[in-house]
Amino acid sequence: MERFKDLLKNFSEISQVYFAIGDGNELMVTVQPEQNNGHFQESIRRFSAGVLDGDRLKSGLMGQYDIYGIPVKTGDSSAVALIAYKGKDSDQVNGSEPEKMRNLVHGLAGIMEDYYAARRESEELADELAQGFETISLYSRITPQITAFGFSDNMLSSLTQDLLETMRADLVFTNISARERYNQLAVNGRFSGGVADLRRFIENLIDAIPSDASSLKNKYFVVNDSKSDGAYEKLHQVPYRFLAASIEHQSNFYGWLGVVSFNMEEIFRLSELRMLTTVAKQIAITLSNIDLYNELDRFVVNVVRSLVYAIEAKDTYTMGHSERVNQYCMKMAYKLRLSKEERRTLFWSSILHDVGKIGISERVLNKPGSLTDEEYEEIKTHPEKGYKILNPLNQLQESLQAILHHHERYDGTGYPGRLKENEIPLQSRIIAVADTFDAITSDRSYRSHKTAEQALAILDDVAGRQLDPEIVQVFKTVYDNGIVSETDEILFEEMRQGKAK
Repeated sequence: MERFKDLLKNFSEISQVYFAIGDGNELMVTVQPEQNNGHFQESIRRFSAGVLDGDRLKSGLMGQYDIYGIPVKTGDSSAVALIAYKGKDSDQVNGSEPEKMRNLVHGLAGIMEDYYAARRESEELADELAQGFETISLYSRITPQITAFGFSDNMLSSLTQDLLETMRADLVFTNISARERYNQLAVNGRFSGGVADLRRFIENLIDAIPSDASSLKNKYFVVNDSKSDGAYEKLHQVPYRFLAASIEHQSNFYGWLGVVSFNMEEIFRLSELRMLTTVAKQIAITLSNIDLYNELDRFVVNVVRSLVYAIEAKDTYTMGHSERVNQYCMKMAYKLRLSKEERRTLFWSSILHDVGKIGISERVLNKPGSLTDEEYEEIKTHPEKGYKILNPLNQLQESLQAILHHHERYDGTGYPGRLKENEIPLQSRIIAVADTFDAITSDRSYRSHKTAEQALAILDDVAGRQLDPEIVQVFKTVYDNGIVSETDEILFEEMRQGKAK
């Protein structure tokens, strides 16, 4: 109010018109002659109360003054009274006729209302900008996660919590029926909506969405007051607001991203609707990409199976060799406490370690006698051939080095890189032990198999020269005890089906 005092004071100096602004209970601004006392101000206050009660321009006489008052709207439901009064016997500097006084108070009231309207718009704009900033901030936090293949239930939990805080809601949820582990629920810590079973409540909200709602064409559904919708009113006795965005991409529908608020003093803003639908769309795109990635992974698994079958078809003496080496390696991986990623790398490299033999002549592979130097040099090319064959497959990139170096020797005399000791990749050292044991215990075109006891003795003999002695000890432990965890059994099956990531 003080910002109007100087304006009214200037008007008073040039017009000999005096002013006051009151809300009926008190006078917030006064510009008056010095001789006016407290009794006169109380009369003006009562006059302002009468102006507000009548909600229209009011005029009359107050002692020696002609007095006029008009309500001025300062907000959606609030108002103050602008009072103007002038002595009846004053000089006619600006005219004291009723018409001119009415024009004066109408004009000043218009200026004040325009100011308050502009201030409201400014506040609303500032609020929208703040909301926009929160939205941008939210996008900046979640976009790198939501668009990555690292998409997870933990990431969705963080996302729903961020949405809860940004939208000042009571509940935020994801409901993805075919992927229950992605179903998340974030709840305001001050929530007191009296909902006994939140999950059931959410299911009921979704079930009540009418299939013919026009807003579904734009991928959302909203109820701004449950009391205005019979289907939603019966779900809970306390009024609430509900906004849901469909998680769908192209022809694939995955579920819903939803918000519930029991604060009925607000409505869902357009910016909030846009934010929710955009986030839902990003979730849907990510789920679609994951499905495509899984399809590609299954394709790669089938390619791998075909390659293994092709190897065994060429080398009839090694039927089942790759599978057995793979199983030995995964048992050692458990004993060595390798990480999931390390186990995945070992899984594929062990089952594909001999894939390069596809490029070796069957005459050489199945030769019944000893190999010539030239034939042995051809055999020695199979790790590099395997590396080149698998290099175009992005999903197998981490396994390539293990395949390339599985014939290195611990003393540095192996091939193709003459690496030694810890220069040799760990997975290669593990494969070398399993590969050696299975080769010794399997029939070959040039010799019969040896017993497991004989093979273990040979492993001990070459430990420290051909094989990593620590890995040899690990192999002997898992071979004797048959150690393998339930987790790894599941991993074996997931790898075979192309599900594991």
